[in-house]
This record gives sequence, C-alpha cells and structure tokens, in this order.
Amino acid sequence: MDKEKAEAHWEYTEGLIRLMFEMMLELMKYQSIACLLHGAKHERENPQVKE
Repeated sequence: MDKEKAEAHWEYTEGLIRLMFEMMLELMKYQSIACLLHGAKHERENPQVKE
C-alpha cells in the first residue's frame, strides 16, 4: 500500500468513525433528556423525596 492509498483509506475510516460518534452522541442526548424528565415526573408525584 502506498501513501496515497493509506491516506484515502484513513479518510474513509475517519468518516465512518465520525458518523458512529455522532450517532452515539445523539443517543446519549436522548437518554439524558429522558432520564431527567422521568426524574422530574417522580418529583412531581412525590414532592417529599429530595435528591
């Protein structure tokens, strides 16, 4: 493999890694928001319980 092919391979691989990272970040965002909303629901239902 020459340098040009190695760089082209890395550019392709880098794109896939970035896509997977962005998808993982979106999932983490969704899970974080869902957890916060779920906790807020419990606080409304039972206001005596504190963190």
